[in-house]
Amino acid sequence: MIAGWSTFGTAYTISAMIGVLYNDTTGVKNYYGYWMLVPLIGPIGAATESESSFGKLAGVGFGLAQIGGLAVGVLGTVRYRRWKKGPTLSALPTRGGGQLALQVRF
Repeated sequence: MIAGWSTFGTAYTISAMIGVLYNDTTGVKNYYGYWMLVPLIGPIGAATESESSFGKLAGVGFGLAQIGGLAVGVLGTVRYRRWKKGPTLSALPTRGGGQLALQVRF
């Protein structure tokens, strides 16, 4: 859970910084910098605007990192919420004595 949200946040922060720096430092009028500011699909859209192979690689890489980080973060959060409902410990009285039960939900 934490790894997914950290990956998503880091990838988005770095791609947004690249987009802002690109807009501020170059006088080129294309939408590469603006695309990098959009989360998830933005870096992949920026790859279509880039004229260099490094820009295309960075766009696709950051886009896949954001999508993967979001997926792992959401799945981890869902599993964590389900896990938080268990495990339970209960006592069961029987004729021959008492029993102790531990229930864990997978």
